[in-house]
Formats: sequence, structure tokens, C-alpha cells
Amino acid sequence: MPRDVQDNLKRATSDMNNASNNMRQENADLAAAKGQQALNRLKRLEDLLQRNQRESLRRQLDSMQEQLQQIAESQKQLTKDVESLAQSGASQSQDKPEEFKNKKQKAEGKQATLRQEFGEMQKDVKSLAQKARRARNEASRELGKFSKEMEKANLENKMASAEKLLKEDRLNSALQAERDIQKVLDNMAD
Repeated sequence: MPRDVQDNLKRATSDMNNASNNMRQENADLAAAKGQQALNRLKRLEDLLQRNQRESLRRQLDSMQEQLQQIAESQKQLTKDVESLAQSGASQSQDKPEEFKNKKQKAEGKQATLRQEFGEMQKDVKSLAQKARRARNEASRELGKFSKEMEKANLENKMASAEKLLKEDRLNSALQAERDIQKVLDNMAD
């Protein structure tokens, strides 16, 4: 995982922890602000992950484009060679049969190499397209999973309950609620 992604994830976790701590200290406004800050940081993290992925795919695509240009240049030269063979064909094959045979074999070899290079590149492009689709789907699944995990944890309600317990001076119950909240946040951050 890239360093900037790890840093943003740690900061978001820290923001969630701070929100929990502020609830313990009966500071609901600050807790809400920290919770919003954590949410905003997670949104920026999602954007960062998508941008990193797009940049990586773009670099790979650019490399393949260069490779395709090289193949096109080689094909252009091969076309000229075959054109020369075709023009001198019958006369040269009778006058200088060995030279003609060598030129023809060289052209055949170049064509086989270009066909192989293009075939490999075509497989790479197909693989890259599949990776892009999988990465997009995987990112969407991971974010959906994280969102469901956050909903399932019901932390906002648990924090509100902890706040209420604090206001009611039920400190032992509030402490247990805060520990539960902290445990859930720690698990989510891992």
C-alpha cells in the first residue's frame, strides 16, 4: 500500500478515535466535527486510491502505445522490403537465387517476430483492461464493505448512548461503552 494512502488511513482512524474521546469528554460538537473530518479524510483517501490506480494504468497504456509505434515502424520497413522483393521477384530469383532466398527468409523472419510481438502486446492490453475492470470493481466492493461495516458497527448511536451515560453520571457504564467504541474503531482501522 502506498505510503500516502497509509498515512491518510491512519489520520482518518485518529480522527475517529478523537471523535470517540470527545464524546467521552462530553463535547458532542467537537466529536461531530472530528467524525466529519474522518469522513472527509476517507473520501480523500478514496480519491487518492483511484488517482494512483489511474496513473498506474495510464503509464502501462503509454508504454504499450510506444510498443505499438515501434511495431508499426518495423512493419513499415518490412512492407518496403517485401515491395522490393515483389518488384525484383522473378528476375532476381533466376539471376541471383541465393540472394533472393536470403532476403525472402529475412522478411519471413521479421514478419514472424512482428506477429509474435503484436500477439503478446494484444494479450497484455487485454490483461490490462481486465485489471482495470477488476480494480474498479474491487475498489467499489471494498468501499461498500467498509461502508456496511461502519453502518453495522452503529457507532454514531453507541457514541450518543455513551454521551448520555456520561451526562447521567453513569461513569462505569460510560467507561464500558467507550471501551466498546474504541475496540470497534481499532478493529475497523486494521
